Amino acid sequence: MCKNFIFLFLLWQGLIGAVHGQMQVTTVESGIQRIVYGDPDKLTPYSFCENKPLAAEIAALPKGDLPFGVNDIKIRVNDRGTVVEIPLEDDEQLYGLGMQIGSFNQRGLKKRPIVNDNPLNDLGYTHGPTTFYLSNKGYGILINTARYTTFYFGTTSKLNSMAAGGGGNLVFKPLPPGDPKQRKPDITRAQNLLGWQPRVSLNQGLVETIAYFRKVIS
Repeated sequence: MCKNFIFLFLLWQGLIGAVHGQMQVTTVESGIQRIVYGDPDKLTPYSFCENKPLAAEIAALPKGDLPFGVNDIKIRVNDRGTVVEIPLEDDEQLYGLGMQIGSFNQRGLKKRPIVNDNPLNDLGYTHGPTTFYLSNKGYGILINTARYTTFYFGTTSKLNSMAAGGGGNLVFKPLPPGDPKQRKPDITRAQNLLGWQPRVSLNQGLVETIAYFRKVIS
């Protein structure tokens, strides 16, 4: 373990199958936080772990900071389960999910870490999957659940489909002349001077944007 790299973990308890509730954050050890939402499942991978965290060794690691605030994490429950949105920087790279034969860097991929002896098409199926991944920004995420999970590592294809009502395909067309290829406003001054924070999630923003343009076009 490289002590200058892995110094902060978020441990998620029973997110899938949770009911509507508030996000509760507690500190397990120095640099390790547990986030609970709703009522956790009784049987999770961590519930079978008898070993306690190595407190002294963890405390000796250098202090690190998350590249985002814990309150920036969005959690919501729908009819199919629980959706967790974690902020991701443009240049951030993600690694993990256990033994992944088809890929090392998971950025931009959709993965389902499921035990399977025929790991084809780089879907996440493998002999030794896990719901844990690392970021090159110096933190790790453990989704502590025994249920099936799907990870969208920086791809918005699922959000786009959901926002559009599902069942449709994305169509990519050439940009209009003079249209900027990337929009990324810097909100640092608004945050520092006004205490302002975005209140609309990406998914909700897509839903409202698509509804607006449907109205305009019709």
